[in-house]
Amino acid sequence: MFEAHMQSYKGDDPLGEWESYMRWVEENFPENKEYVTTLLEHLMKEFLDKKRYHNDPRFINYCLKFAECNSDLHQFFEFLYNHGIGTQAAPLYVAWAGHLEGQGERQHASAVFRRGIQNQAEPRELLQQQYRWFDSETPPSDAYLERQRFAL
Repeated sequence: MFEAHMQSYKGDDPLGEWESYMRWVEENFPENKEYVTTLLEHLMKEFLDKKRYHNDPRFINYCLKFAECNSDLHQFFEFLYNHGIGTQAAPLYVAWAGHLEGQGERQHASAVFRRGIQNQAEPRELLQQQYRWFDSETPPSDAYLERQRFAL
């Protein structure tokens, strides 16, 4: 039914339609993680080649949600970056560096933070603050990280 709606959609923001549908599914079927994962995969495929959305905070948020479903996060983050997705979005670099740090790859994580700063990813303060915490080895609280993840 949603697919039929999207095929006939004539508006100028198809991601907005996806966003509404994703929100509805997540609110009404929170236990159906498999379906949400399938929808996220379809959403990713639908917008992968639509450059106007590559740094849209909504799309980046869905990419990061989909990343949680991937077994090879390093490869997934590289894929996003190499396709120009999220290159201006601080949350991408924060999540990527966090994953690398969790794998014990601090030097690589530091390089990812520096790449985000060099690319002037926004919000800049988020990226710089996370990098300072990382650099000082004083990790932010889980609650702070969770708030920042949804602050897009």
